[in-house]
Amino acid sequence: MANAWGIPELTDSQSAKYASVNLMIRYITSYLTGARDIASAPPASPVENAMYIIGPGGNTGAWASFAEKDLVFWFGGAWYRVSPIEGMSAWVWDENTIYDYNGTAWVARS
Repeated sequence: MANAWGIPELTDSQSAKYASVNLMIRYITSYLTGARDIASAPPASPVENAMYIIGPGGNTGAWASFAEKDLVFWFGGAWYRVSPIEGMSAWVWDENTIYDYNGTAWVARS
């Protein structure tokens, strides 16, 4: 199966394999924890491992290289992203709602 999330993968010849494993765990933990908000801008003081959905016009500043609708999380002083995949769901804390990605947009589950 292809790595649809773009998460770093281990290679046989890689040194410091723990770094890739730790980053993989952060991707998964952030996703399972849910998004804090659908944000229109990066937070000024991001919380370690906090995930957000980039909302309309939100791919500015520290998120300028990411796409609107991406899931992004803060870890170790850097932002990482997961491009949404059709059928993916995410809990959004701020709205106390589950959102589903339909291939083009995040839609609140009714």
